[in-house]
Amino acid sequence: MSSSTFNVADVFTEGLRVDSAAKSVSVVPRLDPKCYAKVKSIINRIGGTWSTADQVFYFDQAPQGKIDRVLECGTRTLNRFQLYPTPEYVWQAIETSTPIDDLFPGERPLRVLEPSMGTGSLAEYFSAFAERGGISFELDGYDIDPLNVALCEERWDVTEADFLKVTPDPIYDLILMNPPFKGQEYIKHILHAQKFLSEYGRLIAVTPTGWTQYDAEATLSRTLYGKAVTNSSEFMNGDGFFSKDTFSGASIETTLCILDSVSQEQAYLASSKAVDFAVWSFDLFVSNSQVLHEKRNQLAQRLSVAGASDVTAQVADFVESSLQSAMAEGVHINRYFVRDIIRAEFETHCSSVSLELPVDLSEQTALCF
Repeated sequence: MSSSTFNVADVFTEGLRVDSAAKSVSVVPRLDPKCYAKVKSIINRIGGTWSTADQVFYFDQAPQGKIDRVLECGTRTLNRFQLYPTPEYVWQAIETSTPIDDLFPGERPLRVLEPSMGTGSLAEYFSAFAERGGISFELDGYDIDPLNVALCEERWDVTEADFLKVTPDPIYDLILMNPPFKGQEYIKHILHAQKFLSEYGRLIAVTPTGWTQYDAEATLSRTLYGKAVTNSSEFMNGDGFFSKDTFSGASIETTLCILDSVSQEQAYLASSKAVDFAVWSFDLFVSNSQVLHEKRNQLAQRLSVAGASDVTAQVADFVESSLQSAMAEGVHINRYFVRDIIRAEFETHCSSVSLELPVDLSEQTALCF
């Protein structure tokens, strides 16, 4: 078999002779040296040891299970690189519920990046989507696992690397990613990947749900919450979550996270439209809550008393408790504008207090990123 017709998956599906009793594997087709070296490296990786005398690879255990594992998801049984291939119905949610088809790079091909290629499932789903839509694209990928790289590089341009150590190049129109789920590694990968977006690019990631609840003490999740709330609010509540059994081997709820490029994000946050929307959303939520509306009126009356102290802190406390209530009810208001919300509350509902709200507010009103 020449390199032009060689396919790793085909060899592992039809080109291996497995002797379960002897715990051995032999390669049936004649491969050129480069192709054979690739197959041998994978067999070695899953525990096979070459015997020159017998011309087979021996395993400590029956090898069929390990071969099936290679074909199933392309990694070690221990899954030390946190590989959980994306199921098709997660892709269907990406296709139907995100603005993935709003990217128009003009006459040139769409530049696509998959920072954690795994078995290439996201790349394959996107390829089929692009073919149906007549979208021309070029896809680059990275993976830290050499086995995944070996299994994907026949079809995709994949580089073996720790993505977090790759220098950002902001050229990609679309980033599709299913990053490692362990701890907050996924957040590190997403924040790093955002730096690879072109000016009007978009990032769509499959993630655990930990970041969807604002936590002032958790810097990384707080940062992602602040960045994603603009485009991802519909995926930040239980109704938008994928169930715990979605990913085989990972019993956690997952969701989608959507980010714009850093430049577009900053432009939006600097716009009066964004400020007005945050202030309006907060006012609407409070006005529609009998409890919070009553608290607001009580606060205004209390602050109108001559000599009322700690005005800023009292207004800030009210805003914070209201934002917490909103989040508990699935209403996510961008905390980047918390200063503007506090200022609007003071000026609109506590205007009888003769005090200019300071620009530098307390720690509890600090920006979320």
